[in-house]
Amino acid sequence: MNPPGSLIMMPLRVVYGAVTRARLAAYRTGLFSVSALPAPVISVGNLSVGGTGKTGRRVAERLRERGAP
Repeated sequence: MNPPGSLIMMPLRVVYGAVTRARLAAYRTGLFSVSALPAPVISVGNLSVGGTGKTGRRVAERLRERGAP
């Protein structure tokens, strides 16, 4: 049997999945474009999970220690 919270989350899961599929389709069809940036990029987490706080700062500090601009 599913835990009670999973029934509450089901509509959100469906909406999130639909938005994700639509976004991927937009990239595939060229509606959204991808561009090269003039510098290397490191992605740490994402806005829905995190990665903009302590972890991002820690990664930046370590890169600076190793000579990154």
